[in-house]
Order: sequence, then structure tokens, then C-alpha cells
Amino acid sequence: HANLHLGNVNAARPLVERMATLLNNSQPFDIAWYYWTKSWYASVQSDHAMALNQGLSALNEFSKFRSPMCEMEICYLVAHELCESGKPEEALSYLALPRKLEFGNSPSMCYQVLLIEAYAHLQRGARAIFTER
Repeated sequence: HANLHLGNVNAARPLVERMATLLNNSQPFDIAWYYWTKSWYASVQSDHAMALNQGLSALNEFSKFRSPMCEMEICYLVAHELCESGKPEEALSYLALPRKLEFGNSPSMCYQVLLIEAYAHLQRGARAIFTER
């Protein structure tokens, strides 16, 4: 995740590949993390179809663990990929969970959700969105 966060795709690739070889069905949380990592890796490479597919798999796996912080982060990753795939309406629906949970009281999550929400609205043709909080 550190390499992906820094944009070091070449350094991340062998680590993502290694993750795949170490997966064990008896460790489902690790599988969820793998999907998340694979989604992020694909996103950084602009492979939006793969990023969306892996992100949805990650969201499905994390929902089994009732892990709201992970689910929120996956939701905005999926929403971003839906925007990149030209599906802003569907993207907005994936931002409902982070909004419902008030962004987990995290300024960075709030920023991510609002940024992707603005992107989706721009794709829908909106030019200015101002809401009072």
C-alpha cells in the first residue's frame, strides 16, 4: 500500500504478485485485503475495468467482517472507478455509505468522498454545487 500511495507502481507489482501466491482461503480477511490492493494497483495503472471488478470483490469480502472503515474506503475507490467508466449516477450510490457513517470522523475520508462526489456531479453536467452544512 505504501508503494501504491506513493505512485511506485513498478515497486508495487512484484509485491502484489507475491500476495497472490500467499493467499489462503482460511484467511478471508487477507483475501479482502488482496482484492483491495489489486483494485488500487489497477486504478493506478488506469485499468478501470479491473479496478472496478476487484474493488467490488473487496467490498463484498469486507462487508462480511463488518469493517466500516475499510468498506468506506473501498466505496470511494469503487465510486471513483465508476466515474472513470462514465457511470456517475452509480458512483454516487456508492458514496451513500461513507456519507451515512459521516466519513468515519476522518477529514481525509471526507475530502475523498466530497472530491469524488464533485467529480460525479461534473460528469452529470453540473457546473457548480454548493451545499450548506
